[in-house]
Amino acid sequence: MTRLLVRLTREHVQRLDETVASLRDTCDADRSMVEHEGDEDLGPGSAAKESVAIRGEWDDSAFLARLAANRGPDLVVVSDPSGQLRYVSQSAERILGINPRKEPVSHILHFVHPDDGMAVLSALGEAADHLGYHEPVEVRVRNSNDRWVDCEVNAQGIDGPGGTWSIMAIRGLSDRSVVTDRRDGLQRLVHNASLECARSRWFDADEVVEHLTRTLAGILGASVVELAWSDDKPQLENPMRIGVHWRTRGDEPWPDHHLFTKGAQFESFGLRGPAASFFTQVHKDLSIAGDVRGGAHYLEAGVDSAVEILVSPRGPEAVIRLGFSDGAAGWRGIYSEEVGQLGLIMMSTLRRCEAERRLNERARRDSLTGLLNREELYRLLSEDLDSTPEPGSVGVIYGDIDRFKNLNDRFGHAVGDEVLKDIGRVLTESIGEGDLAARFGGDEFAIVCRRLESHDQMDAVAARVSQGVSQLATTCVDIRMSLGCSTWEPGVGADELIGAADSAMYENKRRAASESG
Repeated sequence: MTRLLVRLTREHVQRLDETVASLRDTCDADRSMVEHEGDEDLGPGSAAKESVAIRGEWDDSAFLARLAANRGPDLVVVSDPSGQLRYVSQSAERILGINPRKEPVSHILHFVHPDDGMAVLSALGEAADHLGYHEPVEVRVRNSNDRWVDCEVNAQGIDGPGGTWSIMAIRGLSDRSVVTDRRDGLQRLVHNASLECARSRWFDADEVVEHLTRTLAGILGASVVELAWSDDKPQLENPMRIGVHWRTRGDEPWPDHHLFTKGAQFESFGLRGPAASFFTQVHKDLSIAGDVRGGAHYLEAGVDSAVEILVSPRGPEAVIRLGFSDGAAGWRGIYSEEVGQLGLIMMSTLRRCEAERRLNERARRDSLTGLLNREELYRLLSEDLDSTPEPGSVGVIYGDIDRFKNLNDRFGHAVGDEVLKDIGRVLTESIGEGDLAARFGGDEFAIVCRRLESHDQMDAVAARVSQGVSQLATTCVDIRMSLGCSTWEPGVGADELIGAADSAMYENKRRAASESG
């Protein structure tokens, strides 16, 4: 008869009445088997008893001991001082396919490979002589199909009748090489990532991270890898965004994402709250993920399971998600640490490189208009001319705003700045693909046309600029620009080419003033 815990509430008692009644007939028989026939099955009603016992609502230490021995990860055997087996746990059937009741084994050496007998005897002798830790011994054990299974044996000696008895825990190693190889591969990947990412710059970060992500997916057999993070603000104010998105090649439904923080919003499959409430979540059924952001894409691509690992529980919060098309069959929880470390390295690198990119962009561009600055235009134009282009294939348009000082004096610098911004937009919209536009300072601007086939193309760009600027409206003032053009000939440097366009602009400005005047 089971003994109920005194702490049970009335509700617990009422809920357990039916369970206890159903176990009444089997309990005494099971207790007898525990005491006298330890190699028997758990018996009828064992699943219900397991559930009750595990919940702590039934206190039967003998039953729990049998549960541990028969359902544990190891095959447990007990041998007497002569090596005769006196107990074999029921887990032998699960691990080796041997039923110890129907196929009794009398001696430990009977199911150990002959070449491994000495190793087993040495392990038993070591266990008898020294208590405490013993190095596991790898042996081959015969299964029900007369095949040899690689196993690992741990032994412990105890004093008993007639001498030292041995308790051995035997664990199969069928998938150990796969697990250890993957773990070793992940550890090498983390090590290499720390070196590669430390050397990476903003312009090659995408390539480095793509290589690391592809390698990670290859080691684990993942179809999709995503890394998402928020910035340092609380998540409710700033939800996580996908910063890395990699998938197997093929006809995929996902849109491409930039490797920096401008990706789509990220939502966990398993949680609706902050990701800080978990460290690793395995989702083996994504049929419930269709309404989650990105979940439909997973289902459409045949991804049926996912693993989400918390990379950084504090700011910036970050999660790495792996998608699998095989039920996550190859996933093991021990991989979480290395995968999380890799995610943290990649996130830190991308955030650093994004900051570097922005600094570099500010150093290359005019802060008011967003156009290139003088130094960057000179550098790029010099590189073009050093490649010795065809004569006439590179041209410069130089211009300034007519009577811009009067506009500033009359309406103030705030209005003047808005005019400069508008002109920067006009230049950006007027140039061709691959052309360059820059603000030289004040009200002076320059355009480099890099793929000219005729002078008419440059004249067309200048016409678009003039027309666009003339359409800019401000209070009672018309905006006009004077422009001048020059094309490259052999022996002409960047300074001379720009200077020639500048001179042509002033000549056009003087001509226009004399004609109007």
